[in-house]
Amino acid sequence: MTKSAAQQHRRRVSQWRKAGAAVEAAGLPMTVAICITWSACEAADRNDGNILGLPENERVNVVWDRMRRLAAEFGAEAWIAARAPEHDREKGLHLHVGARIPAAAHLRLIGLIERLTGAPADKVYTAPATVIHRGRKCKGVMAHGQLGAWMIQRNLRAGTGGTEGLMRYLRKAPKAAETSAQFRLSQDMLRIARAHG
Repeated sequence: MTKSAAQQHRRRVSQWRKAGAAVEAAGLPMTVAICITWSACEAADRNDGNILGLPENERVNVVWDRMRRLAAEFGAEAWIAARAPEHDREKGLHLHVGARIPAAAHLRLIGLIERLTGAPADKVYTAPATVIHRGRKCKGVMAHGQLGAWMIQRNLRAGTGGTEGLMRYLRKAPKAAETSAQFRLSQDMLRIARAHG
């Protein structure tokens, strides 16, 4: 990691820690965690209407914007979200998003991720389940796509502080810098963090 990348990471750790604590204190915790692995989306059965032909940064922006609109449609009082684009040897380019999505919108969220990635769901669970995903035990899984293309979990970070646990995971240092998309907190989350000092 370069010196400037290390400085950016230190700033992100501090800012995101404060933001996670602020939304928890405001009673607006993140409710879902999503991981999208772009190469697996491309390898899965690809439904029409997907965004895979877009450059990575545009794909990430579309996912972010559509999730924001879905949350608003279902009455979310604020767009509480963080995104962390990453690249590593195992998954290649992938995207993590933590967000506050109303429970009534969860089925629509699954459909949205299926549509955007083009990868149909391999399994949708009637209650959040513990599954083995890409060789790891994952708790609170609501749905996952074919070939490990994507996974949606309830934010059940038991013992790691709810939203703060998810934020800790999202703000970890990237293994490689081969991503064009940006780490980002939503404007509402930044506003709440500023208000809580």
